[in-house]
Amino acid sequence: MSSRLTFNSPLLFSGKEEIEDHQFRPSKSNSNFNPIASNNNLNHNNSNNVNNPNVTAPRKRDAVKDLAVHADFSKAKHLFHEKFSHLRNSSTKDSIASSENIDIRDSSRSITTKLEELEGEEGSIVLSTGERERIIGVNNIGFGHRRRTLIYGGTLAKILEFIFSREEKEEVIELIDTLLLTFHSFVASNELLDEFQRYFDHPIQSSSRLSFVDRDFTMETQQQNIAISIKVWTVKYFQDFLDQPELLTQLQEFASRIRSRKSSPSQKLILSSIEDLCFKLSTVKLPPIPKRSKETDEASSKENILQIPAKLLAEQLTILEWSLLSNVRPKEFLNQAWKGQHAEKAAPHLCDWIKWNMETRDWVTTMVTSPELNQLSVVKHFMNVSSELFEMNNFNGSIAVLKGLKNPDDKIIGDCFLPDHLRLLWEIMNPSDNFSSYRRQLKRRKSPMIPYLDPFLLDLSFTDQAEGDYLDNGLYNFKKCTSIAQKINEFYSKFSSKGFGFQVDKRVMSFILSAKIVPRSRIWPNEGIDESNFAFEQDSISSKSGIHITNLFGDEQSIDSDLEPREDERYLSLPPEQFEKLVSVANVRTWQQGDKLIEQGDYNTKLFIVKEGSVKVVKMVKGSPIILSELGPGRFFGDVSVLMYGVATASVVASEENVTIIEIEVSKLPRLFREDPQLGIVFFGNLVKTLVKRLAALPIPAGEARGRTRSTSNVKFSETFHLPSTESLVREFKTRTGLRRNQIFLSPNFFAFLSRFIFTRKIVLPIETIKGIEPPNRRNRIRINVETRLRALSIGGFRNRSTAEECYNVMSKIVETYRASTIPATPNPISPNASTSVMRLTSSPNLGGHRDNFTMTKHDWSLLLRGAEKQLYDEDQIIVKEGNNQRKLYFISKGSCRAETMGPNGPTILNSMGEEEVFGEMGFFTASAASANVVSSQNSTEVFTIDSAYVNQLSITHPKVVARFYSYLGTTLASRLQSRETRAWDTVEQESILLPSSFLEPGKVYAEEKHGFLMQRNRGAIGENWERRFCRIISGFFIIFYAEIDSTESFYMDLKQDTPRPRVVKVLPLAGMSFSLTKTASFIMLKLSTARGSRAFKSDTIQELSDWVGTIQNYIEKTHRFQSFAPIREKCFAQYLVDGEDTFKAIADGIESARESIFITDWWIIPELYLKRDYPPSVSNRLDKVLQRKALEGVYVFILIWNETSVATKLASAISRKKFESLHPNIFVIRHPTLIPFEWSHHQKTVVIDQEIAFVGGLDLCYGRWDTSSHPCVDNCHLATKWPGKDYYNTNKKGIEHPELPFIDHLDRTQIPRLPWHDVHMKIIGSAAKDVAYNFIQRWNHHKESNNDYSSHPFILPTPSSKSPIHPSIPGTANVQLLRSISPWSSGNTVEDSLCKAYIDLIKNAEYFVYIENQFFISGTAVGVINGIGQAIVDRVARAIREESNFKIIVVMPVVPEGVYEETASIRYIMRWQFDTIWNGPTSIYGQLKQMFPDINPSDYISFHSLRCYGELEGSEVTEQIYIHAKLIIVDDCRAMISSANINDRSLRGDGDSEIGALVDDTSVVDSIMDGEPFKAAKFAFELRKQLWQEHLGLADSECSLIDDPISPGSIEYWKYVSSANTEVYTNAFPHLPSNHITTLQQLSSASLEPKTTQRMAILQEIRGHLIDFPLEFLKHENMKPDLKLKVVDRIFQ
Repeated sequence: MSSRLTFNSPLLFSGKEEIEDHQFRPSKSNSNFNPIASNNNLNHNNSNNVNNPNVTAPRKRDAVKDLAVHADFSKAKHLFHEKFSHLRNSSTKDSIASSENIDIRDSSRSITTKLEELEGEEGSIVLSTGERERIIGVNNIGFGHRRRTLIYGGTLAKILEFIFSREEKEEVIELIDTLLLTFHSFVASNELLDEFQRYFDHPIQSSSRLSFVDRDFTMETQQQNIAISIKVWTVKYFQDFLDQPELLTQLQEFASRIRSRKSSPSQKLILSSIEDLCFKLSTVKLPPIPKRSKETDEASSKENILQIPAKLLAEQLTILEWSLLSNVRPKEFLNQAWKGQHAEKAAPHLCDWIKWNMETRDWVTTMVTSPELNQLSVVKHFMNVSSELFEMNNFNGSIAVLKGLKNPDDKIIGDCFLPDHLRLLWEIMNPSDNFSSYRRQLKRRKSPMIPYLDPFLLDLSFTDQAEGDYLDNGLYNFKKCTSIAQKINEFYSKFSSKGFGFQVDKRVMSFILSAKIVPRSRIWPNEGIDESNFAFEQDSISSKSGIHITNLFGDEQSIDSDLEPREDERYLSLPPEQFEKLVSVANVRTWQQGDKLIEQGDYNTKLFIVKEGSVKVVKMVKGSPIILSELGPGRFFGDVSVLMYGVATASVVASEENVTIIEIEVSKLPRLFREDPQLGIVFFGNLVKTLVKRLAALPIPAGEARGRTRSTSNVKFSETFHLPSTESLVREFKTRTGLRRNQIFLSPNFFAFLSRFIFTRKIVLPIETIKGIEPPNRRNRIRINVETRLRALSIGGFRNRSTAEECYNVMSKIVETYRASTIPATPNPISPNASTSVMRLTSSPNLGGHRDNFTMTKHDWSLLLRGAEKQLYDEDQIIVKEGNNQRKLYFISKGSCRAETMGPNGPTILNSMGEEEVFGEMGFFTASAASANVVSSQNSTEVFTIDSAYVNQLSITHPKVVARFYSYLGTTLASRLQSRETRAWDTVEQESILLPSSFLEPGKVYAEEKHGFLMQRNRGAIGENWERRFCRIISGFFIIFYAEIDSTESFYMDLKQDTPRPRVVKVLPLAGMSFSLTKTASFIMLKLSTARGSRAFKSDTIQELSDWVGTIQNYIEKTHRFQSFAPIREKCFAQYLVDGEDTFKAIADGIESARESIFITDWWIIPELYLKRDYPPSVSNRLDKVLQRKALEGVYVFILIWNETSVATKLASAISRKKFESLHPNIFVIRHPTLIPFEWSHHQKTVVIDQEIAFVGGLDLCYGRWDTSSHPCVDNCHLATKWPGKDYYNTNKKGIEHPELPFIDHLDRTQIPRLPWHDVHMKIIGSAAKDVAYNFIQRWNHHKESNNDYSSHPFILPTPSSKSPIHPSIPGTANVQLLRSISPWSSGNTVEDSLCKAYIDLIKNAEYFVYIENQFFISGTAVGVINGIGQAIVDRVARAIREESNFKIIVVMPVVPEGVYEETASIRYIMRWQFDTIWNGPTSIYGQLKQMFPDINPSDYISFHSLRCYGELEGSEVTEQIYIHAKLIIVDDCRAMISSANINDRSLRGDGDSEIGALVDDTSVVDSIMDGEPFKAAKFAFELRKQLWQEHLGLADSECSLIDDPISPGSIEYWKYVSSANTEVYTNAFPHLPSNHITTLQQLSSASLEPKTTQRMAILQEIRGHLIDFPLEFLKHENMKPDLKLKVVDRIFQ
């Protein structure tokens, strides 16, 4: 293995690279390496010539020659490293690479680089050394005899690639530990495990020219490193698997996959790690989380705190706190998860611990201030408790107790003297000097201990805020992860998981947990904010650390700022002297008529006052100008820009000549207001009053009433790039380069870039780092020059030149405005690179970077809230009553509130408010009464009430605080105002909803098909546009084209090379869509919507739109039976096909008749499958050959295959796709889904010929399905076999291996019988066949759009009804309805469960009998299953019993599910569900019937059966069940349904597997008998049942009259006689078969050892047909409960 580091990007390196050290040399360490106890016994061979400049490097050719003479490859490998190690280790120069492409920035090349070129690889590492460090990367830090590798950043793939390629095991463990501890910050657990699996399956080859010895050693090293990583994950961070059971399932599937491979040390380590993990998860018991009781226990309340010894009390407190800390997950310390609104969800256990600390403090204060106890005694007692806790190393508990003894003056309550031994604790509590006293104590103590939480959280906050999550080039900031991981590991190193060894005292424990607690805020209301708890009470860190304080109380901001003033807004109401001072920083300009002062969409940062003349405010809406108002002298506009920077939502135009305007740049105001705070108070106060009045005139939009005041784009912007929530999005642009899709986001302080291809890449550029922007070049590329290590960023892929220029103009304006409004930045003494990182420490709710802000500080809030009244409210408790006119402001510090009014129908919610929001501004500034009640929305809502009198007093003593507070309120209200006005404008165009029926002419019949032009709406982040599209409705599809096509043109013309290809934009299936019409001010809009989105259209004329509405209504408004996508199609030709021989022959004939297209969809498909098996066999009958032959004739073949997931058997679908598509360009294959959902499958089995002939049913075109009606289980004709290769199939004995090799047997035909296969299919000709084609077309187009791999595959379009049929019509008599189970994942449409509804309806309305054949029988009579088939059976049988009518239900199903049930728990799990459905438990079918009718035997009404056959192999008799794969139901010999759906939730719920079937009501009748009376039976159902029964019972044609009447006593008795007699024969001949006599696996094992019956063949001659009893009591005493894995995937088996 080469010792150099080679990567293809974006893992970046920097720092001193001590290449001469031999740490990178491969070392063969012990394969049984223990990742927890690091192995230092590594073999480091030193070369004496490393630093000898006189040694000449051998040429590579000579080295290879030398290697060739060594027969021992290990010696050859060692010699290779000796000859080249000094070349590699003498590297002194850097090989610089960008994040994507190699960019050599140093003209001089190192010897290492030359060597890499010799080996055929380009240097793709980014290295930098010493003072030349300009690129983020990896730094090797030397300490002692080892070095520690520090990764600065990279993509996840490259970080893993680097880690897995290391050869120093201690280094691997150290790096992977950092990754596993911090990966939750930037990637999901399942994605990380996917990467582990990917690298294990496909190790990185560092050089294509390495010898195979080196290559094998490289792969072995990497796989062992992955195994070590999994070991570390499962041992140290096992709680990830405890919290995410699906992660364990994924890991177990990985283990199952590698178990079959060749054994290796890495494989053994992975398997043992997983076994240990499963055992640990099943046995681990985390300490219970203590909870304080809200109700005081009477016995505990009588306990006297002074009677409990201080040491005992300290021990119990330590036990409780240790339990809390033991449950905290390391990931809860990431990303300051303990803060914010979602803290309890993101860090539940850490929040519990924080809450415990608060409660402990308040509990101590409650006890000390209690009038029932002697205060001095209690104080001294708690001092002793604190001392004991300190001695026990419980620092956190000791300090929490001591905090409770403090009063608001920072002294001990009661002015008690603090003993000397507690003065140290007092010093530890002091946060000055960065808790240096505490840190010194921490180093001296040994574990176990409970560290002090505050400084640890402060350290994490500092580290998290000082650096961004991503580097300048969008790579993960792994250096930050390393710092955080180091701190967390240091914290846990002091904590012992074994605990302190104290004994639990239940009496004292009960006293602590049930003690009464009064919050300190009630004891000392004016105490204010506890400065020592900023780590988790505020999103800030101490200013003494040199970091800006984040303003937690800032409100949210939306995209645009408002420019539309109202008529009652006149002047700024400033006294003359203050107005003069304000305009002293202004400029005065004169404008002429028609000049635009502000352009709508421009970036505005000025306040304008009209001095002379007038201006008009004009807003462009849908391309039409609307004059909002005209402003004269004294009026002002742009006032919102004083409070927040944003984009103008309207234009302002001079209305006359010589209009004089006073312009005030917003950036000049903060300095002015600091000099004169009273001016700031009046100025912002007047602005707030204006905003309050404007808000009162606007309706509250629905989104805000739900608590959402920001636009969706703003929320996504800030969350995607981890920016302050107040950062507003100015503009968004989209570009595309090749397959990579890019988005450009521009805000006042940041340019952010998002790129998506295989991986998502993010880059965030602070405006302050931008040196310049170059205009678009001739290729429409914009170059941004920056001061960071990225140096420059080039942006291309714009749609056109105008878009590129628009993007450049917006960027330039933002940069220009930013520079005009900034002051010189103060260097950050803590982080020298802080200016280049993402600025997450902005102290302004609207600005970032180093802008000159005039905003609230932490001290301001502390001072303001010190005089406020804090109160807790319960849920639904009124805070402010409607009509209250008190001048007070309310600040929500915890919880949430809602504003509501009472009406005749109850309360109506007007608005919802969350933490850090203010309400009551209207009454505070205008003394008006409250217009609604404000009610607490949850318990313990904490609200500060700020009285106007206190604010007036504060304005005298601290005017700057009040001015900044009014500025904050103005910003909050401005954001709310512009958000409401923007939404109000959006709703102006949607205020009128029209009924589609109003557009239809009474009595008019609208065409089923239509084509023409429509205008389609395309929406962007800013505004929208309309594009002309050619549209067409055909056969239930709404098709959108880029250009017009000939309405008579074949819809396959776009696939031919010699004809123009009409570009299809979208193919929308109308079934399942919603449809609406909206009238706006300028047009009427038609909207088609699904769960995946909507598309809007408009037409030139009302008449044209009316015709479109009428045609669409034909498909959308109609409802079909069972809520199916398809109606009942009359007079169709329907033919049943029993078993594979007849079915495959019919399908082969159908494919041969194809002229235009062939559609195939299957769960499993094998290209080499023989469709016809005549003698002699012909290769031309193979499926692949037939399809190739038709493709050569010009027929287009489309195949949909299920992309099997790791849960199911490997079906080699990827190889099947390659085989099919390699046959001819006319053959297209799509595999779906790509990954999710992993638990469901595509289970439909259809073939459609020219959209006119269809085949539907249960047969896949794959191994094992072809069979005859005799169902032989042996193949004695090896030379002329009917089942070549793997088609000789028995998965009950052995699963298929290597299905891509079809003609290699996987069973010994001389020893193992085949698994006979019984199935039912059908052929449909007529309009119902078009419904099968509709289903395929809908799925194909959805799957094509779901995966970019198939972007070159064409859309499939339906054939127009006007097109002449290709095949001659065959008259039919059947009414056929297609039914499905389908959902958005499988079709892109709504959930449809029409198959399940049809099943229930058929059973419910059956009059005489129900006959069912199905692969499974799992229904809702088993607890946990949903489908109602079983309950419908119970209800129908109960009705028959009550009516005393003759009614029978017969179910035929497999003896056991497919698979080796003796060894496979999942198979037995399915058996358990079937037993639970039928007889096991009170809710089962038999259980319910026995409860309702104790004297009735349920088997008299419903019976269960299976099929079996026998044969002879090598002179020995063998038997095998006939596997029933049919999905059939026949009712009353009148109705029959054939489908692909099993009776279980997977197939029937609709949201699982995709299924399809056909319900046949044949109008052609035959004379028959039913219950002894003459009866008219439907020909299709009657003849199908008789053929099946004849086969199962072994009847000759002359004997079939026995079964004409299916429920006559003779028929039923004969059926049961044959079944029971055959069962008895088989049981006697083969004692080990599943039967009611074998109830445990032990009995089964014993039965297999019984001697063979000597007269077995003679006994077997008594067998007639194939029918046997289903063994209901087989293994009934066996525990078939699922293991841990199966519990997780319950619904997969139901």
